[in-house]
Amino acid sequence: MEVETLDDGTELAFGMEVFSSDDEEMTETVKSIRPVGTVKAPTDVLDVPSAGGEPAGAVNEAITQWLKFGTGDSNFAVGYHYDMLHDLERNEAYRLAICEAVQDPDDFVLEIGTGSGLLALIASESKCQHVFTVEGDPTMSTAAKRIVEANGYEKKVTVLSKLSTDVVVGWAADMPCRASVLVAEIFDTPLVGEGVLPSFLDAHARLLEPGARVIPHRGRIFVAAMRSTKLCSMARVEPSIVESIIGGSGVGPYIHPKTSQEPSRVFQCHAGDLMQRGQVELLSDPVEVLTLDFADPQALKAGYEADANVVLTGNGPVDGILMWWTLDMTPSGSVQLTTSPFEAASSDQPPRYHWMQGACVFSSPLELIADQTFNLRTMTRNGGWDLFFDVPELSGLVDVKSVDTVMSEFAYPRVPRPRLLQLSIETRFHFYISDIRKAIHNDDIDKSLAFCLGDGCVGVAAALAVCKRVVVCTWSEEAAIALRNIFSGQMVVSPDKERISIYAPEFNQTAASVAAEALAGKLPNVIVCEPWHHGLAVAGTTWGLEEVALVQREVSKLKSDGAVAADTPVTPRIVLVARAFELPEYYRRRQTVSQVEGFDLSEFNESAPLWRQFDVKRQSLAGWKPGWRSECLASVVSWDGSRHMEACAAVSGPISGPGTVHGVAMWLEDSGEVDRNEHADPLDMPSSGIITLREAVVIPADHAGCQRSTMHLTLQCTSLDDLTCNLQFDSTDQQSDRS
Repeated sequence: MEVETLDDGTELAFGMEVFSSDDEEMTETVKSIRPVGTVKAPTDVLDVPSAGGEPAGAVNEAITQWLKFGTGDSNFAVGYHYDMLHDLERNEAYRLAICEAVQDPDDFVLEIGTGSGLLALIASESKCQHVFTVEGDPTMSTAAKRIVEANGYEKKVTVLSKLSTDVVVGWAADMPCRASVLVAEIFDTPLVGEGVLPSFLDAHARLLEPGARVIPHRGRIFVAAMRSTKLCSMARVEPSIVESIIGGSGVGPYIHPKTSQEPSRVFQCHAGDLMQRGQVELLSDPVEVLTLDFADPQALKAGYEADANVVLTGNGPVDGILMWWTLDMTPSGSVQLTTSPFEAASSDQPPRYHWMQGACVFSSPLELIADQTFNLRTMTRNGGWDLFFDVPELSGLVDVKSVDTVMSEFAYPRVPRPRLLQLSIETRFHFYISDIRKAIHNDDIDKSLAFCLGDGCVGVAAALAVCKRVVVCTWSEEAAIALRNIFSGQMVVSPDKERISIYAPEFNQTAASVAAEALAGKLPNVIVCEPWHHGLAVAGTTWGLEEVALVQREVSKLKSDGAVAADTPVTPRIVLVARAFELPEYYRRRQTVSQVEGFDLSEFNESAPLWRQFDVKRQSLAGWKPGWRSECLASVVSWDGSRHMEACAAVSGPISGPGTVHGVAMWLEDSGEVDRNEHADPLDMPSSGIITLREAVVIPADHAGCQRSTMHLTLQCTSLDDLTCNLQFDSTDQQSDRS
């Protein structure tokens, strides 16, 4: 290898030094690379301190935790990768930006976040010399390697199965020299939640040449003031409702560190659809509150704090803000990607699932009128992983010191949004009361004992409103602590007697064993179930039926073990509702992939199969315009746990044609709605269960309106994360498994 030293000390290397390596494939790949330009000794590269003052170990740990939480344990990422691969606008924007940025045959391209390998393949078709792409999830990196090989680019694309913060630059290392181009698509709804700031800072410090081109070039965050009862109900519960439910116990709002949303955090919503429905009213023009210059290492940082004035164009109250972002893919901004709700509301394109709009609901509304101004502070915290908003006029929503020390929470909600929505519906509380009264004979109410199973507070509050004594068994100690705080004012009615006792099972302990201990031989008059499994709810990845199956099993065991009488009534009555729909574009997006941007990605279906991913069934039809192929078909769900091995729920009914069935939306309701012949609108739900058929079912014209065209849906939960769905249409079976 020849090295020429310039007057400024820069070393230019020509040729390649052959080195020994156990990895023959890597050796052959590196032999073919001719690094040209700035080359520094590995020690110089590796000793650069991590950006933002964070210890390198802390950054690595944060990324590792996110990968474990988001992909490695729950396969959370794989499902939305299919949505991204079907996002034609996203793919085209990256192709145009890469073609503009990569013009030199000596360019080395570094990609952070390989995913399926699509962007690395697009980069490999440019004029660059070589592409190094980094993926920290072993499942995804394995899939990407196979896809690269299947397309014949293994000599030009190297997939590194590690975190970018672990990549080493130098001879016989991961990369022979620093890269001249960085490509990454590690963005979420709040823009920063997938670690783009610490990853890019580390890349600039160790992995990129000075002046390296970065795709995207910059990111800009926008906000607008808004008023929305709908979004408020997804972030907080009004004190008046809680006082009504709890019975004036002085608990106040349902806000507790372990059970409530932090009002300053951003949560996802399809704001364009909500605006079209009149459920969100914007009260200001868009305001650009933060610009992230990804290409400038001097300006980029992990901890941002920027103030902006928001001028109202309409009268308040102001409930909070909507936020979205725009990526300038090129320095000039000629190519852009945006999550703007205005584009989503005006476009005929259906909404994205991998990127939505963000909402931040203030702890209390701002009483302002048109032309008045409020100050909004935008902050990134937790090493650049979290986005927060603060309104100083509300005495500050964010304790900066506390959020800076929390590395494991990220932006995921502590209470699922559907749970907060349920708590915001006061009629649900009265429905529980009515069902409990019906289950208990009037003569027994004064001495009645209720056994509550679940983590929610509505069923417990309703039981307290009817019964003399209440025993509660939650799924977790955390939930038990929260309920004890909520009902602390009603725990003890006399020095020697508790009106309510709250328990949590210890490790490997069942609800039946807890009940045997807590009830002390006394048989309850009623079992009150409020299915909500806290462990799954932390990630917001469940829509309800798995929890019902869990309760069914516990109820069955309670009765078989004799902890409760076999004829003990179980409340409330709940129903499964299903509705078949025709939606070609949704069907296309939920199918396996083949040719994407001219590359064969079919190997991705084998390495990361769509049909076995947990999040496939947890989606919303908000923003879509389905053609309904059936009415709402409803069936009461039995709490009799002895039936759950056969099916935890089933529903059937007529479907209509002519047309095609692409999928089925399903959700749970209190049976009070069914009694009134009313059903929820699946287009208005933040989350429901969606079954996408593997093969669409065509309903012929001559079957239109015929009773013999019937859909049969049977659901069985063999475990909390294994839901089997069996669909039958007349004599045609369409079976879809989700696990």
